[in-house]
Amino acid sequence: MRRAIAMLRSRSGRWWAVRAMAIALLAALLSRERVVVLSCIVIGICLFPIIRAAVLRKDLLAPITVFSALYGTSFGVVPLLQRVGWIVLDPAYLRYAPEFATRASWMSIGAILLVYLAYYEGRISSALAGMLPVIRSGVHLRSMRLMIMVLLVASAAAFAVLSRQFEAQYLAEYFIYYNVSAAGRGHIAFFALLYIPAGFLALMGIAASQRQRQVFFIAVFLFSLILAILSRSRGQLILLAFVALIFWNYQTHRLGVRRLVGVAMLMLMFIFFMAQFRGAREYHLGKENVARSFSGMFTEHQATAALLSVYASETAPPHSYGKILIEDAIVALLPRKLWAAKPELYGSVLVTDLMVPNRQKGFYYTTGPFGAALVDFGYTGIVIAMLAIGFLMRIVYEGFRRNARHPGVILWYGLFCFYLWAFLRGGFGFLPVILEKTMLVLVLNLFVVDRLRMLSGGGDVSDRALVSIPTSLIAGLRFLFYGRKL
Repeated sequence: MRRAIAMLRSRSGRWWAVRAMAIALLAALLSRERVVVLSCIVIGICLFPIIRAAVLRKDLLAPITVFSALYGTSFGVVPLLQRVGWIVLDPAYLRYAPEFATRASWMSIGAILLVYLAYYEGRISSALAGMLPVIRSGVHLRSMRLMIMVLLVASAAAFAVLSRQFEAQYLAEYFIYYNVSAAGRGHIAFFALLYIPAGFLALMGIAASQRQRQVFFIAVFLFSLILAILSRSRGQLILLAFVALIFWNYQTHRLGVRRLVGVAMLMLMFIFFMAQFRGAREYHLGKENVARSFSGMFTEHQATAALLSVYASETAPPHSYGKILIEDAIVALLPRKLWAAKPELYGSVLVTDLMVPNRQKGFYYTTGPFGAALVDFGYTGIVIAMLAIGFLMRIVYEGFRRNARHPGVILWYGLFCFYLWAFLRGGFGFLPVILEKTMLVLVLNLFVVDRLRMLSGGGDVSDRALVSIPTSLIAGLRFLFYGRKL
């Protein structure tokens, strides 16, 4: 065992990995079931950062390990289960020919290697990592409690209104499907989701307060989890649980492999249970039903194959050369509640129109990480996007390691790692949706908490620190233009 670990740590171990990969690629070329072999190769490649972190006792919740786990599941495990027969393809993706599934697997291998190249080989200077400035201010626990109570009261009131207007079985669909929210009650759903930033503030309060003062914040976080369960929203529940796991890892001691795997399995089992509780088609926990619920959260391989089939046809649309990226960065940031006539311009919807021409208005399928990049710049755009995400993960992690003990820094790092999943599902086009649904609300809350502390004249301030978001943005701009921090 010691010899195997020493080989993994040495340079010769890398050469053995390269040789094994070459043999696997040769087997893929000779095999008839190429998708099965290619899926195994994707799983093997994605296991490399995880095994490396476990053997070298590195951080198991680094962005590259989180991204690898999600990517390996989407482009390795799910296609493998499809070939075995546990998963039935979504009818929306059945239009593409079978050979495009093989092309999607080859593309996924090249894409993950580009991400690793940018992450491991990219040179990050101290000045570049310092572009994520941390301006510290005290965590005013009294103001935070007041803000949490306001958020929870607003969320509970919105839940009560929705419960009266809709039957219980349709409550989850109200939060999930866009066309229901656009029918005129979107503002109520917006207030109902305020339990999410309340849960985030509660986690910061737990990290910043002493043990005898943590009871209130623990109760608030558990109440936020209950609201997520009542809304039957798997995404919100995963978000809260994952950020809590990040806090647990960096506020106490780093989680070992066994404990991390145990927590992950417990979360997956609970998510599967919620999926069965939500589904109206089947009411038993058979292997087919569990696999179908599992694949519903990871449709990226199917979406990539369908997208490749669209661009291989003679009626493929021309590239937009950055139009989708610009629309994602500007137009999609404006909430539809403020602009009722806002057109469907963000990338996920545009690419979905190409893949599913007869889709229901207001509803769209995920397009995978290659959708907007392929429409904008073709295969060159995919290369640039994969290198960019690898480089971005490295910059964020280097900046995070400098201030990994501060609750505010841990919170933003946890949100970044979680939304790597959103990038896999819809590329950069999901960023505006993330900002509108969660990030902007959280920024406003932190801003109000900081202002309440200043108006109250201080006091009841923890010796821990958080990121003051408005001041950090100003400091970042000043650093870019003047080369120094505030």
